[in-house]
Amino acid sequence: MRQEIIEELLSLSESEKEEILKSHLKNGVKMPVQNGIVIGRDVLIEPGAIILPGCVLTGHTKICTGAVIGPDTWLFDVAVGEETHLNNVQGVCSSVGAGCDIGPYVQIRPDCSIADKVHLGNFVEVKNST
Repeated sequence: MRQEIIEELLSLSESEKEEILKSHLKNGVKMPVQNGIVIGRDVLIEPGAIILPGCVLTGHTKICTGAVIGPDTWLFDVAVGEETHLNNVQGVCSSVGAGCDIGPYVQIRPDCSIADKVHLGNFVEVKNST
């Protein structure tokens, strides 16, 4: 899986990375600083979401309205609900409900389903969990 992520990121040209960021900005996504943010081709971000510096969003990740992603968050194939805040999170092949507060330093491993309004604090790792 990590190789798949690396290949996806390497396949993006600098101009394509810039176009992807511009497209999301035009659609109402907020990025106070674009340096250090990488968004893959298949990532969906709803208007009103905020992406902070140091984020890498890849695969079929979906970010809902009002979510705050980052800083320093890496997601691959993760669905993030409305009004959820992920601070310094690594997430793979999972879903996070609405109104969650997660991080810092949280790892969400594959096959996790985090319910609405869950708080995961410092230095937490979850795997195959609901």
